Amino acid sequence: MRHTTLYIVNGLLLAVSFSIARIYIWFHLVHTYAVYRGLPFISGFLARCPPSAPAAHRLFILNSIWFVKIYC
Repeated sequence: MRHTTLYIVNGLLLAVSFSIARIYIWFHLVHTYAVYRGLPFISGFLARCPPSAPAAHRLFILNSIWFVKIYC
């Protein structure tokens, strides 16, 4: 079953959709925040964040772990 074309295509679609929905969106939100505040992109990560930011950072770390597990 693992060597069928459908299995491989399904795995690739899973990896791509996960990348877009969970990883890319984080960078898009930081970029949007930086543009809104008039900051360079890297400063969007370093700027003072709202009080809910620690929870968002924990979720990003969890998403990154799953991202590595999908690709490895």
